[in-house]
Amino acid sequence: MFLLFLPSLKAQTIILPSINSIQISTEVVFQWNSCDSASYYQLDISNDSTFSTTISYVVSNTDTVIYLNVDHFFWRVRCFENATFSNWSTLGQFSIIDFNDTKLNLWLAADSNLMLNSGNVVEWRDLSAFGNDAIQTDATRQPLLVNALNNQAVSFDGNNDFIQAVLSDTISQPNTVIALWKTNQGGLRVLLSAGGPNPGVVTDINSGNNVRISGGLSYTKPSPFDFIINSIYFNGATSSIYENGLIKASGNSVERNATSLFIGSLTGTSRFFNGELAELIIIDTVISIQERIQI
Repeated sequence: MFLLFLPSLKAQTIILPSINSIQISTEVVFQWNSCDSASYYQLDISNDSTFSTTISYVVSNTDTVIYLNVDHFFWRVRCFENATFSNWSTLGQFSIIDFNDTKLNLWLAADSNLMLNSGNVVEWRDLSAFGNDAIQTDATRQPLLVNALNNQAVSFDGNNDFIQAVLSDTISQPNTVIALWKTNQGGLRVLLSAGGPNPGVVTDINSGNNVRISGGLSYTKPSPFDFIINSIYFNGATSSIYENGLIKASGNSVERNATSLFIGSLTGTSRFFNGELAELIIIDTVISIQERIQI
């Protein structure tokens, strides 16, 4: 028997869903680059990275919509062209999480729904149902969209950049704030502050040595530091701060009844943040451990 081995075609480049993205909708848009004259594409979706259990789809175009359940997924795609399969694409992964829309106050993700002006962020659109879009109309104070984490982040220059969201409803305790962020410079700089009847700091870097929330609850974190995920539970005397899933501090936090949010400064006037923010989520409750793990 003679076996004929044909050279593999160039692998596809995946576009959507973005790698490590999180979404609420069970309607998932898949998109990838095309082959020159593909007969069809094979799209594989699995719950594990080895694809031991796989659902395969035959797709004629370079994008398709598939409805999935709440879970974490891996996916890959390849084309069939001239009687030969291409190599598999790089491995993509994403999560669909289950949040009641009434709990999710704000969701800003740097890989989607931004309005730009020459790379500067004019509007960062809210992915929640509330439409709490963050806006900066002054071109001299607009943060910059940059590449980060094999994806994108919004970069603040530490001089005067910030962006503001006027909220459709007041955010008060208890609530959860989740941020995927990094710093480029220490000093007393504010990532997130509240505007309204009780304005002030929500999250800042204190003199380059601590991550701190309102009321002084903090933990040691020399700055600058690379991307981390902070999950912060604002709940009076039982507030807490987590970093990458590990608890770092617990105790009291000051109530901040926010009618607006300033991202990248203290109420748009001082302590300008120097660093990058890839994602910001605010939830109108203290979420469970399982929900935190999903995120």
